[in-house]
Amino acid sequence: GVVSGLAEKHVYRRVIERRVYPDGGRGSSYASRMTYSRPETSTINAGYISTDQYSASGTLLTRAIHYFYGSARASFFKQPTEYPAWTDSREYKTELFASDGTTLLRRVEHTFQQRAAVSWWTGGSSTAPPNDVRLAETVTTLADTNQVSKQSFGYDDTVPFNNQNNVKEYDYGSGTVGSLVRETRTTYLTSPTYTGTSVHVRNLPTQVSIFDGAGVERARTSYEYDNYAADSNHAALLHRSSISGFDSAFNTSYTTRGNVTAATRYLLSSGTVTGSISS
Repeated sequence: GVVSGLAEKHVYRRVIERRVYPDGGRGSSYASRMTYSRPETSTINAGYISTDQYSASGTLLTRAIHYFYGSARASFFKQPTEYPAWTDSREYKTELFASDGTTLLRRVEHTFQQRAAVSWWTGGSSTAPPNDVRLAETVTTLADTNQVSKQSFGYDDTVPFNNQNNVKEYDYGSGTVGSLVRETRTTYLTSPTYTGTSVHVRNLPTQVSIFDGAGVERARTSYEYDNYAADSNHAALLHRSSISGFDSAFNTSYTTRGNVTAATRYLLSSGTVTGSISS
């Protein structure tokens, strides 16, 4: 419906139902149907959306409740000089239910963080504007067995690009998070030649290593970029000056393109490299 405030009016539309038809049909001959709850009114922000999946016969198959920070309705009334809170629209929890709609099967909870505090902000930290918001942790709970697992995420803060350089994965434990089972570490190409504003290619991984729970490296892959030497394993760039709209600044001498020109995979034994193969 139409909501108004501060002498402004807005048409507040939300999807409430989605149907899938097997043959372009219409009406009640759908293959499946998804409904979306409408939890917000002119005075209430419930902070969640409930989605129900039905079969063609109308039988409830699954139900999920998605919890969000902030309010879609309230976002209508931001003034041109105002900022949203950094948590706004982030889905911090999802609950999945069985076909009876009430038996909780799984809960997934997300923790977010700012890359850095906003130095000029004078309000509280919870209402600060976004500054490279990123996912810090995900906790998954299997409600029927009370098993809990976790993923935690690290980032390369030597450069302000939010590059995820670490993922730790923990096993399921009874009532609490289990032990660490795997860690993935990634390094990135951070040379100003690539990361400067003239090129702006800021997420090129140079090495990905996987470690077991004891910290022993079990797998490694490294990447090479933009090697256009005319040798047995590489090829030179081809000049295409005749293409429509060709920009002469981007001829074959322009090589900072972010193309992977080699990938090397290593064989490791007890954390020691014993061989490798490149493509």
